Amino acid sequence: MVNSPGTAGTDRLPTLCCSFCTKDKDSVAKMVAGPGVYICNECIDLCAQILAMEPQPEIRPRHELPDEELLASLKRAQASVPQIDAAMRDYVAILRPWH
Repeated sequence: MVNSPGTAGTDRLPTLCCSFCTKDKDSVAKMVAGPGVYICNECIDLCAQILAMEPQPEIRPRHELPDEELLASLKRAQASVPQIDAAMRDYVAILRPWH
């Protein structure tokens, strides 16, 4: 398959599938992409149902959080940096030949 400007990167993954249930893109109504992951509309619906059953936690402004919680949040945010960097490099690699 030869890429045209409108299909950059579409041949990279011949069969997109949900990272949660593994159904392929042709078996579901919609597929949402994230950095290296995909989730189908059915799994999104299931997640929404699960979340709706749980009580909503109190959301406090960051400046009111204890230092321990802030440090834990900082650690989680830092852990996502390599994934975001990899996704950015992937996007640039896809777009670079078209510009």
